[in-house]
Amino acid sequence: MKSIKRARIAIAGGEVVTLDTCEIVPGEYETMIVLEDGDELDSATATTEAQALRDFARLRQMYEVPLLSGKYAALAEALK
Repeated sequence: MKSIKRARIAIAGGEVVTLDTCEIVPGEYETMIVLEDGDELDSATATTEAQALRDFARLRQMYEVPLLSGKYAALAEALK
């Protein structure tokens, strides 16, 4: 298995997860979002690298939320 693209992204609730696209065998690709505990949140399979990278972008757009910054980050931390 060969990783093609990987990112750590924040999702709703503030959890940081791994988004990864890999080539399982030649001509078979999987893109998945994996939680910290190893559970899979979502995945997609593809037969071309181009489609797998489109799946990566689609899943990132669906799940990623911007991290809080500045006074909002301080407020969130204070409310914990």
